[in-house]
Amino acid sequence: MEPIRRLSGPVPARQKRDEFVWSIPLNDKPTADWIQFFRNSGERQGVISSQRVAFRDAELGFESSEAHVAAWILHIDKWITAANDATQRAEEQRWEDRRRETTKAEEQAQRLRDADKYREL
Repeated sequence: MEPIRRLSGPVPARQKRDEFVWSIPLNDKPTADWIQFFRNSGERQGVISSQRVAFRDAELGFESSEAHVAAWILHIDKWITAANDATQRAEEQRWEDRRRETTKAEEQAQRLRDADKYREL
């Protein structure tokens, strides 16, 4: 999977109370695992929180006053990087696990073939 990245800065999608709902297009639709990594990489409370980011198809959204948008973007970029890194590590671990399982199965099959040498006794 190609790393997720922002395609542009935030665009105000609509006004909600005294804040705007901001939308940021992404280069691809994040997977459920990636979104979980994103949410887990950020703070859990406060005005700027990874838990307050919503995902829809290939975009993310958040609610904020104009005064906090720049800070949101700094945090979002950090969370995107952390989610990409965690996704890459998880994918490498899955490949390593598959390689180990394949090697183990091949070794077991070879031992079985080797043990078959007694068939003609």
